[in-house]
Amino acid sequence: MATSKSDPLSDFTILGPSILLHLPSSTARSNTSATVPPPSLIILTTWNSALSKHIAKYTAHYRTLYPSSPILVVRNTIPDLITRSYASQEKRLKAAISVIQEYGTGKVLLHAFSNGGAFTATQLARVYKLEMGQELSVGALVLDSSPGIATLKRTADALVATLPKGFLYVYSFHFQILYPFLRNNVELIRYRWHNPLVLLVLYLILGIVYIHAAIFHSEDVITVTRNNLNNGTLIHENIRLYAYSVQDPMVGWEDVEAHSREAEKNGCVVRNEKWDTSGHCGHMYNDPKRYWDAVQQVWEASSK
Repeated sequence: MATSKSDPLSDFTILGPSILLHLPSSTARSNTSATVPPPSLIILTTWNSALSKHIAKYTAHYRTLYPSSPILVVRNTIPDLITRSYASQEKRLKAAISVIQEYGTGKVLLHAFSNGGAFTATQLARVYKLEMGQELSVGALVLDSSPGIATLKRTADALVATLPKGFLYVYSFHFQILYPFLRNNVELIRYRWHNPLVLLVLYLILGIVYIHAAIFHSEDVITVTRNNLNNGTLIHENIRLYAYSVQDPMVGWEDVEAHSREAEKNGCVVRNEKWDTSGHCGHMYNDPKRYWDAVQQVWEASSK
């Protein structure tokens, strides 16, 4: 099933909820003459609630860089990070696993955005390992604006950034995995950040989540994601690129660099690209040439 013609990703095929695939034409596949083999598959795991018009900026450039490479887009929403069980995640991601099985036999380029995309990437790798019995092997892993550390303020800021603009929005959170007495959908009216009620509601929700984690000694998804990226059991890459910024209000540059140092200690080949002025997931807009040069260079290095 194709997406709507008005959608910037209209030529992608919808494989399942939040999973899209672009296959190059036979002409594009046959006209490849690059000295470095292109990715057999490019996987983009997007930031939370990313809009098609923003995702398309990246897919369009990848189609220019590597016209013969299929592109798999895996999107995510707030429930994917907070309330969906592992079982429902597995069901949702099975369509993506089928694509990796078919097109990921060569070298894969995995590009994850923000904590949401990094979480999705590790979940994808977890389901892949359940299905295939081995870690997800990629040529290059690009981590754009991640992974951070889950402070209350930064988590709230990240959630607020995904709220719709200009109108009331009613959204159902499914908290059944948190507390037995919250099995029914809890509907929350969400406003933009300028409404104090939004921040109050968000902090109350996050406070419940943090208290639950403290009582039951469970880790938040961002901490789990940080660990899964570096524990060597889910994803193996030839080289890793961290793209991050001093001015990012949602992910601290110190947290990214701490993760990068840990990755190096674990044997990863790492490249850091640190911006001074770009915002969260805004490095490509800040300096497109620098951004895409870094991506190309780590891909070329992955083949050496």
